[in-house]
Amino acid sequence: MEKVKISFGVPIAVGRIVEIVWPEMGGGKLEPIVKDVESGIVYAPSWACTDGELQPRRPMRTLLGRVRACTIVAYPQSDSMDTITFLTVEPEASPYR
Repeated sequence: MEKVKISFGVPIAVGRIVEIVWPEMGGGKLEPIVKDVESGIVYAPSWACTDGELQPRRPMRTLLGRVRACTIVAYPQSDSMDTITFLTVEPEASPYR
């Protein structure tokens, strides 16, 4: 199992298969792009999109697996609430050995 911290809301139902991609870009820690494989819904940070379209980026790392837990937490800030998502993902077995 792997716990993934995401700095925005990603409400994925337990039991769904997700693909989580950390794109390769210079500098700083990047938030991943999360795709619910079964529904096709993609959750992405604003830097990854232009006019609602994902911009192609080479993946630095990809995790494909089944969601075993999803916790969304609201952290109070000075005048708003920040949302953090914790996804616990059980990696799918690779077809290659």
